[in-house]
Amino acid sequence: MAFLNVDTDLLRSSVSVAERTNDLISDAATLLNQVVVHNDWVCSERNQINSYTIENRETAQKIEGYASSFYSAVKNASARFDAAEQEMRQRTNTVDEPIGRITNVVPGAIQEVTQGVTGATPICMSAFSGLAKGVEK
Repeated sequence: MAFLNVDTDLLRSSVSVAERTNDLISDAATLLNQVVVHNDWVCSERNQINSYTIENRETAQKIEGYASSFYSAVKNASARFDAAEQEMRQRTNTVDEPIGRITNVVPGAIQEVTQGVTGATPICMSAFSGLAKGVEK
């Protein structure tokens, strides 16, 4: 059986980093969109400068889209792992009570059953009631 070990605190931290990165990339894309294309220039480099300006805008938009998708994926994964972690805690909590009843049985409660049996631990059968109910999921 394979186990998946995920540090949800680290994953939440990664969500914060991805969010901040996404915000900074969006800011950069906004700034690049403010660069004006100059068609009224008379210099010979005008077409090349305009071409680079347009190319930079398009590249920034692509990067912004990738960053946004990555941020959404990390945020979604973190939320799903958090939900799974909470579900596991709830499942464990339903098992804690019956286990507590079993392990806290007063020694000697059914001493007559184990009379003369060395090494036997007296466990009252009522401690097992509801055990299966607690682990149904």
